[in-house]
Amino acid sequence: MVKIYDKLSIITTRELYQESADIALTQNMTFYDALYIAATRKLKATLYTADRKLHNTSKKLTISKLLKL
Repeated sequence: MVKIYDKLSIITTRELYQESADIALTQNMTFYDALYIAATRKLKATLYTADRKLHNTSKKLTISKLLKL
């Protein structure tokens, strides 16, 4: 179990709040959804989502993949 925790990147909301608030306000989306985009950018990761609005917004701001359900 400890090996799993060694591989995790834990990011707090406090680290992302300013960027998330800016994204939420400028992109007309919830702060909660904006946190996903901010975390993706910070980690230089790919955001996988089935939420079309989140995908479209994140596509403008970062790399994302839309999962078709």
